[in-house]
Amino acid sequence: METAVQKDDLQALGQLLQELLNSELATKTPIQVKCTFQNDILVILAQEANPLVDQAQPIFKVLQETIEGLHLSFPSSVWERTQQVRLFLRATGQRQPFAVHEFKLEKSADSDESSLSDSEAAFILGNSDENTFKWQEQSDDIWESVLEEESNLDEATEDADTKAVAESTLNSNLIADLPLEEPKTDLEPDPDPIPQEHIPGVKVDRKKPQFKVPQSVWKIGAGVVIVGALGGIYAFSRPCVVGGCPAIQTAKQLSQDSAQTLRNAKNDRDVNQGKEKLTKAIQQLESIPFWSKYHSSSQLQLQIYKGAVSKVDSLLNAVDKAKVAAEKSQNPPHPVQEWQEIQTLWNQALASLKKVPQNSPVYPITQAKLKTYQANLAAINNRVKQEQQAETRLAAGKETARLAQMRQSVAKTLNHWQQVESTWQAAMNSLSSIPKTTMAYEEAQQLLSSYQPNFATVRDRKNQEEISDKIYKQAISIATLAKNLEQQNQLTQAVATWRRASTYAKQVLPGTYYYDLSQPLSDNYTNSLRQAQTKLQTTLIVQKASTDLNRICAGVPKICDATVNLQVIKVYLTPAYVTSVRRTAMTAGLHGDANTIAGVDDHLKTLQAALEAISENAGITLEIYDHNRSLIGRYIPKQIANR
Repeated sequence: METAVQKDDLQALGQLLQELLNSELATKTPIQVKCTFQNDILVILAQEANPLVDQAQPIFKVLQETIEGLHLSFPSSVWERTQQVRLFLRATGQRQPFAVHEFKLEKSADSDESSLSDSEAAFILGNSDENTFKWQEQSDDIWESVLEEESNLDEATEDADTKAVAESTLNSNLIADLPLEEPKTDLEPDPDPIPQEHIPGVKVDRKKPQFKVPQSVWKIGAGVVIVGALGGIYAFSRPCVVGGCPAIQTAKQLSQDSAQTLRNAKNDRDVNQGKEKLTKAIQQLESIPFWSKYHSSSQLQLQIYKGAVSKVDSLLNAVDKAKVAAEKSQNPPHPVQEWQEIQTLWNQALASLKKVPQNSPVYPITQAKLKTYQANLAAINNRVKQEQQAETRLAAGKETARLAQMRQSVAKTLNHWQQVESTWQAAMNSLSSIPKTTMAYEEAQQLLSSYQPNFATVRDRKNQEEISDKIYKQAISIATLAKNLEQQNQLTQAVATWRRASTYAKQVLPGTYYYDLSQPLSDNYTNSLRQAQTKLQTTLIVQKASTDLNRICAGVPKICDATVNLQVIKVYLTPAYVTSVRRTAMTAGLHGDANTIAGVDDHLKTLQAALEAISENAGITLEIYDHNRSLIGRYIPKQIANR
């Protein structure tokens, strides 16, 4: 009984995989699938008329994902003895496969490991590294053992009992040339009736009175017979009990229509229509009773359809969550707790969408909704963040304003008032940054209105202190510069700088911290200005005298060198000049050139007059020395002589 159930399950599994491959991959030529067992290895052969090498990987991927899903989700006699699965792909008419794939039934169908590994894919494409070669050898061993079993079956005896055993073995192990047409399932003929002559006679003792059955017993028996007859009629009237099984074909057609509808679904209504068709397909299969010969094969299809419905339900569940979330999001703002509830609904919707596998017909529309829902969740995440930030900023604004009031009550210097202003500014900024779309916005606006007058007062006082501080420090800095200029005898610049320092000291604003400190500075800077002006006047006299002397002494040869101070002007005639004058006079005398002699005399008188004029203008005594540095003349200005 176990072998028969397993055989039916293998046949149904093969048919199911065949339909799934042709539906999912949509190849040009149909793919045929058969299943058998070999040493507790489930062997599956996929055969196509003109297969391509690059088709192997997607075929194996679909087969592996489906088998793993069935193994984990739907119990069957097939999985009780299956430890490993080996997949073969060959061309029609060829004995040897051109691609092989092997895996163990220990991973979930949703796992990333359900796909072909890099080494297995390389084997399919013809790679020949050492590990791949060993793997291929093991696969070939099983393949050859299957071929050998097939050959042994061909040499079996014609004995009826042996032939029956061979047919049973062939149906379970044939893989090299598995017949890809559906096996016939003729009902076994009823056993021949026993001949009448073999039925022993029954002797009746006529002398004994016959036993008379009570009428009540006849009634009960008749009732049993009627119930049994009705039960038999009901049993044989159920779908797929007698003859063919149109329910399976109807379910398949509904499943195909559902898949087409779901693949092309544009909205939720299309998805519901696809689910309705799939639900009707399930109802068709569920109507097949357990005593039907089609019950076993229908159960595998039934589980697949139910699995497909669960994926559609995941999508519809996500849609329901999304609708609730969208409704709750209306008419913002909302408290943080309410936004978090909406956030949870979007997360649940996304989690449901992510349950839909890639091979599901609703996968395309699921991906479209996934992007939309992710965008909606991002928006809600931002809403939650905004509300949380708004609450934080509101509390921070209140606390900062309280601190500003405390600092304002004790502020004196510019640094104090700057700190008070920055504290008020921080409070105002915190409140102003709260968006209109949050619950805290209204309260924040009320607080801003109440804080604004106080903030303006602090800002004005800070500005006054800032101006006074700048003026005071500028006055001190300018006075320091004036002192340095005076020490460097740059009296003109020193006088102008002392004048600026005195002006700045008088501009410090009354009522500010630096006003009282600036008053002594103003008097000091005024006195320093007067002293600098006196020095400047004297220096200008000396400088003018020096300039005039340099102008007079210049010539070729140079007439003189001079030094000037407030006490005396000393002029030294140069040796070259004295020599030149003497030579000119001597030459003129020798030649009796009176004009030249008169010209030399006029030159000396002019030089003397010019030097005396410089002395008189400067009010400084003049001393003239010859080229040997001997004093030859002195001039005292009238202003000195009259003292």
